[in-house]
Amino acid sequence: MSFEHVSKKPKLTGEQQAGVAEQPGSNLWDHDPQEVVRFRLIESMNPQEMEEEIAAGGIEFDAEFFHQHFGQDDEGETQIKGYKDLRINLWMSAQTYHTWLDIQYSQRKKGADKLEKVFKEGFPLGYVKSKADFIQAVTSAVPSWPDLCTLGENMATIPLKGDAKVYIKRFNLADCPKPVQELHGRFEPLLLFYIDGAQIIEKGDPKWDVLMLIQPTPKGNQLLGLTTMYNFWAYPDNIRLRLSQILVLPPYQDAGLGKRMLQVTYDIARARSCIDLTIEDPTPNLQRVREKLEVEQLLSTPWAAHMAAECAQAMVEGRPPSYNGGNNSNGSAASTAPQQQQQQQQPRQQQPYEAPQMYGAPLAFVARAQQDLKLYRREARLVWESLLFMQPGLWQSSRGRNSLEALVAARLEETNFSHCAQAAERKRLVQTNKEDERCFIVMRVKDATQAVESSNKGGEAGQSAHGRLNVVTVSAEEKAAKMGEMVEERMEQMAALKRLVERGVRAAKGAHL
Repeated sequence: MSFEHVSKKPKLTGEQQAGVAEQPGSNLWDHDPQEVVRFRLIESMNPQEMEEEIAAGGIEFDAEFFHQHFGQDDEGETQIKGYKDLRINLWMSAQTYHTWLDIQYSQRKKGADKLEKVFKEGFPLGYVKSKADFIQAVTSAVPSWPDLCTLGENMATIPLKGDAKVYIKRFNLADCPKPVQELHGRFEPLLLFYIDGAQIIEKGDPKWDVLMLIQPTPKGNQLLGLTTMYNFWAYPDNIRLRLSQILVLPPYQDAGLGKRMLQVTYDIARARSCIDLTIEDPTPNLQRVREKLEVEQLLSTPWAAHMAAECAQAMVEGRPPSYNGGNNSNGSAASTAPQQQQQQQQPRQQQPYEAPQMYGAPLAFVARAQQDLKLYRREARLVWESLLFMQPGLWQSSRGRNSLEALVAARLEETNFSHCAQAAERKRLVQTNKEDERCFIVMRVKDATQAVESSNKGGEAGQSAHGRLNVVTVSAEEKAAKMGEMVEERMEQMAALKRLVERGVRAAKGAHL
């Protein structure tokens, strides 16, 4: 859901493209797809109006990812090779999502990328290659095209400016009407341009649900975006709902539509009594939207707001929190012995990032957030930090601020270093080609000391494992610097989140005046 809006660029004619002068040292045969590929939406299904919209350039927007179509070189760059003065326009109907692939160039080299083949693989339901065929494909669908606003289950109605509104409609992909299945199939290829690692899903699986953003307009019902969800079985007879893909097309962003679709997925998880809702590889932008929604829900939930307020006050006062007999994050009772409490309240100066565990998310909070709001347990622990940050007075207290930073640092250290080190203890890196350091295998060993000794040979003392493969080591100084950066970044994220939530509260109050 993280996209950039770009200004319109004039479409070059063949003569204009052929007249582009070569710059010394430039490579006019290879192109960054983000510079030469444009998507253009056409709203009408009337032939004459379609002609007029095409002449005006349609609703233009760009894409974020192209590596799933054109690959990457050794430096991680994606290029389209072998064409001079290349321009690619993907024209789409905002109602049916029939696609016209319009490729223009002045010259083509031998061995150039086979563009039509690449896009054919990316658009399983096909595309047309001329304006006439595009108009014919869209207009021929008019007689049998259904009123999408009357189909499916209406999950929400979103008012927009003026009299405009958007419906969130839910469909099961296995048994929804055929036009809806075809619409999803023609829209789905767009996901690959905006979601890193997106895949075309299996339509016949009855466990797939889709939410569609439908906006009725004078020209017809337009599809603005969608969300796909999968109903996983969970032992013994439960369901864990997973949000797989969510996309609002760039022209329709910044209206809160993505957040509303996410909210509806939580509503569905609660209505179905799912264990919780998980999100498959959320982008940073989606994670920000997700956390904002969850924080708002928790702040409006009395028991959650009370627990966060009590913990924040305890952090300011430097005492253990009291949750009316609840438990702290590591499961021990809140009423510990006075001597143990005193030890917990005194942070070790030589370890500034060791957080007092008594301020972590209480087990009772995590369990109830999962049961009542369907938050994933790991997500609940993350959101707990933001709930504490939201509490009035915490950030103005140096003691409270230091305690929160320590709590954040402890989680980041556990997530990014401790787990990696534990996993690395039973792994050993064996190089298979002495001339190429990229050739190696990772072996599991019975004696953990062998793996540790092997990984530390030739390195500095005090190194710790880090990274997905747990084969890259960082020094204590590098770890401390990285930890400082991550803590600062997280604190900035929570500060930005706090501003957004408070702005929303002020806007809501103003709307009721």
